[in-house]
Amino acid sequence: MVDRGTGASAGRDRHVTDCSRTGRGRVTAPTDAASMSRSCSDEARAPHRRRRSDDARQVADLLRAQILQGLHGEGPLPMEDHLVRAHGVSRNAVREALDLLRAEGLVERRQGAGTFVVARKAMHDFDRLRSIADSVQATGEPRFETITAQLLPAPSTVATALAVGDGEPAVLLERLMVVDGTPLSIRSSWMPGSLAEPLLGCELDRLHYYRLVRSVLGIELTRGHLVIEAVVAGAGAASLLGVPDGAPLFLMERTSYLADGRPFEFGFTRSRADRVALVADMQIADTGDPSPSGRWRNRPTGTVDPTGDGAPQAAQPA
Repeated sequence: MVDRGTGASAGRDRHVTDCSRTGRGRVTAPTDAASMSRSCSDEARAPHRRRRSDDARQVADLLRAQILQGLHGEGPLPMEDHLVRAHGVSRNAVREALDLLRAEGLVERRQGAGTFVVARKAMHDFDRLRSIADSVQATGEPRFETITAQLLPAPSTVATALAVGDGEPAVLLERLMVVDGTPLSIRSSWMPGSLAEPLLGCELDRLHYYRLVRSVLGIELTRGHLVIEAVVAGAGAASLLGVPDGAPLFLMERTSYLADGRPFEFGFTRSRADRVALVADMQIADTGDPSPSGRWRNRPTGTVDPTGDGAPQAAQPA
């Protein structure tokens, strides 16, 4: 809600539980605990009208969770009658839920046979430093296609991330990962040329990134920093990944470090959101933690190409 007199956001008042409207059109909030308690109790007893779209969304969420857990394999989902009884919703809500899953590419309807799982998502643990290729091995065998492998002057954003001088030689390695014939992700990695140039003379399509770095360079990466965003596929990424322009992707911006603290890799992985799910085991954070990792942080705008194509871009002035 916006105060039309000042244009200021009313977001700071969102913790107010109940409001009443005065005769002059102004909104006031209960001021004493007893009245607020009564208002909350009244609200709790008030009936909430459910929409069919809400039922469909919730049924789709539960079925999607079962598919991700592999409970149905690549076999049929329960019949519509069973889903209606199990979830206590209408048949139309069940059909809408199945339509949502079909739109996500997870299921297909076979005439006279029912609805079948056609694709399981790769479950990628992002609370550890690992490649998506490790995660997809449960659902298929990954292979790699090299898009770019060359020595280039480091752009300023890359130079800053890798702690090297602007224009110093940097290796850019971009590869497409394909699983069982389906393109899944594009990984773009910038590395200091002084350390990574030997990669350019090697077979690059056999191993996933961390094994490649270990086997060719003898380098062990010990920690990383990851930022995950939702972006849409630009024309270039869409063509490589076999998805429509504007399809949803996960964009993972990553900086990986050596044991001595030096950054070794700065890069981006674009993954199909219809084929990859992100998983992490977490503990409740201390809300009083003053460290940067203990609070929400706004991401500077302009640090990556928002269309999902191309090299990292320099941040633009606000």
